[in-house]
Amino acid sequence: MTAIRPSPDPCQHWDGAEQRRCDSWDGVRMYIIGPRCLLHTPNAIAGKPEAPEVDPPKRRHLSVVRN
Repeated sequence: MTAIRPSPDPCQHWDGAEQRRCDSWDGVRMYIIGPRCLLHTPNAIAGKPEAPEVDPPKRRHLSVVRN
């Protein structure tokens, strides 16, 4: 799952064992399931590595040849 943007809210991961939300503000980003810190991203919960940050594509100059 891809992070969309930084979140204005704390991590909303529910810890059932402690009966509370994480509420961390460190590195929180918005996901489809809600704001998550780096410890509670979908990949972190599944035990998978995080996807690398992707740089925006560079603009390519397209030349138009006219006859």
